[in-house]
Amino acid sequence: MSAPAEIPGFYYDAVKGRYFRLLPNHAAPTASFYSPSSVQKQQEETQRIEEQNQTNLRRLKLRRKCPLSHSPFLRCTLQRELGAATPFELEEAGRRVYALGLRKNRLWDVASVGGEIMAFACEDAEVGKERTVVIGTVAGHIVSAPATREDGVMRCDRARVQSLHHFTSEITSVCISKQRMLIATCLGGTASPAIYRTSLPDPGSDSSLTSGQYLTFQRPIRSMWTSTSSPYNGDMAVGTNMGVICIRGPPHDRESHQFTTSSDVFAVEFLPNEPFGFVCGSRDGAMRLFDIRIRQREGVGGTMVVSHNTPITHIRALNDVSMMVKGLMGCALYDLRYPHPPSPSKGFAERTTPVKVYGNKRTVEGMGFDVSMDKGLVADAGDVDGAKIFSAISGEDMGEVGLKGAEGNIRALKFVGDNLVVAEGGCLEWYEM
Repeated sequence: MSAPAEIPGFYYDAVKGRYFRLLPNHAAPTASFYSPSSVQKQQEETQRIEEQNQTNLRRLKLRRKCPLSHSPFLRCTLQRELGAATPFELEEAGRRVYALGLRKNRLWDVASVGGEIMAFACEDAEVGKERTVVIGTVAGHIVSAPATREDGVMRCDRARVQSLHHFTSEITSVCISKQRMLIATCLGGTASPAIYRTSLPDPGSDSSLTSGQYLTFQRPIRSMWTSTSSPYNGDMAVGTNMGVICIRGPPHDRESHQFTTSSDVFAVEFLPNEPFGFVCGSRDGAMRLFDIRIRQREGVGGTMVVSHNTPITHIRALNDVSMMVKGLMGCALYDLRYPHPPSPSKGFAERTTPVKVYGNKRTVEGMGFDVSMDKGLVADAGDVDGAKIFSAISGEDMGEVGLKGAEGNIRALKFVGDNLVVAEGGCLEWYEM
């Protein structure tokens, strides 16, 4: 039933169902539609709706004429000139500009070498200088080639490709130290796991690679998962199913020490400002702290400082107290100044409280991961939706950047200076602004 029509000079009484004439001295009840307060409220509401419609219309007109909503670079520049943004907002806008502005070119197509790229190492060099790229494949090949910029595009020199070594199982890690010492590990399987070490020649020189050192390990060491080098010296650490093996000294005068853990070690990282300290992440979700100078006694397995409650696949040390940890159930930032409660305690079985959590991604196996503190960015690859870039400061997603892994799963990625190198299947892609 429709509402009764409004007749000037009359009002409709819904109870009696009829119209009544409005007299000059008529005093309408407080709840009446025509009382002074009701009429004033209706006028105010009508005015508010009209003003809101005008505001929305102006916003639509500005949005249609404003290119800033489509260009983070223009928005960042204009806000900086007008002084309308805080320094943090400008830094975040700069990170988004970098992430959205990445463009890729094919650095190296190693399909002819055989198999998918499982690990790689790329040196950081000055602009215009030659850098060494070493890749390890699922078929066990270790291959190196120099990379230079040709016609404005970074390319590997195929004419100077060298085969360094061939394992009988897939490569799990490749690492180059600051002293240009190369270390590569294989998983092990029908044969024992092994380590290959060699010294790389100086970039640009005509000297060839020296014969490397091949180290094998017998049971109970059955698998080797990862390796890393110290930023201070030539010390290297290898994660195995029994713990961590630290190798010190040159190939001709080396010494090795084993630090035993209760679970497989998938990630190892030296502390950036402490030459003798390192942390390792295990299958049981624990991150343990060790001192390379202290020989391990029987039953001592380091100090557990973080419990991630999921297998840890990567660790990046932002400084001596801040650790970025990636596991199969997501990525988080932890502060070592608030260590995990020791056992026995009420909170020992619980997960360590993180400072910040990045995304909520689950992966079946460990994919590529790296952090660039110079740019404040985190690159994290998954086994479904490729790689994403997050802000290391705020944890926000920087948007789709095209790292979809079109050639295959992204097994490894690494920030090299201002660039990002990604291993997609059997190809090595170079992303730059």
